[in-house]
Amino acid sequence: MARSAEDIRDMLAHRDTRGLRLFIEDSHPGRVAEALAQLEPAEIIHVLRHARKSDAIEVFEFFSEETQEDIFEGMARKEMAEFLEEMASDDRADLVKRLKPELAESVLALVAQVDREDIRRLSSYREGTAGAIMTTGYACLPAALPWPRPWNACASRPLTARRSTMYILWMTTAASSASWN
Repeated sequence: MARSAEDIRDMLAHRDTRGLRLFIEDSHPGRVAEALAQLEPAEIIHVLRHARKSDAIEVFEFFSEETQEDIFEGMARKEMAEFLEEMASDDRADLVKRLKPELAESVLALVAQVDREDIRRLSSYREGTAGAIMTTGYACLPAALPWPRPWNACASRPLTARRSTMYILWMTTAASSASWN
């Protein structure tokens, strides 16, 4: 397993695609980001391209804001759009707000309309407000699930893979009145 920037550079030089992929898949995204942060943005992009998109995005979200911007600006526009479409709503809105306006607009033009509208809506909130720190993501489950199956389903990895932490679980009755659980 790669432990240093030199190990990673060695894998890049030897085109060790399998080694790079395994390093990303088998390590915590924070540890991967820590190791990759020692590389140049172009090298980081090259490494992230060897990972599954979901793994690459998880690692990307652990980089500092400055490193995220440097990496993002080194990507092709289409690749940027793909990242934005898969990132958590609040994280992608924060990233777009930090980009140069011309770059942000050119990338947003390539993002699916529903995601583009979500990014613009979240980006419009003033810093420090609830709207600026919350996500528009939600989980929807069939109404017929008996307790505690809804809770267990919300805690499962596939459902929450693209979601921020869930602090509140609202359940509604057939009449749509909300209750705390």
